Amino acid sequence: MRYRTREHTAARRDSNSPAGVGYTRLPAAMFRMRAWLMLIATALVALGLWLTWHRNVRRVQPATAIQDGKTIDFSSGKPVVKDDPKEKEIIDRAVAQMDAAAANVTFSPQPAKPAGSPAAPPSAKK
Repeated sequence: MRYRTREHTAARRDSNSPAGVGYTRLPAAMFRMRAWLMLIATALVALGLWLTWHRNVRRVQPATAIQDGKTIDFSSGKPVVKDDPKEKEIIDRAVAQMDAAAANVTFSPQPAKPAGSPAAPPSAKK
């Protein structure tokens, strides 16, 4: 929207000027309002970009070496290596149960197909 100035309004009243005369300048208040809006929009965009970057930053956790026969406890939020007899007893019992469960499991090779017959595609759909 264009605004008229006093000079152009008076000139238009006094003469037969074309319709476009008087619509060329904006008042200073409109410039200030646009400047504030641009400043606010820029600040909001910058805030959005900063929040997106800040959320995606990965924080490096300290590395904890895996040690044989010891447990790493993460319940406190930090890795804590534990080595007490109670934990070793629990681990030994769990290993014994896994060995007992896997004792009867055997894997045999698949029978070889005769050399003369062509192999069927693995995903033959009918």
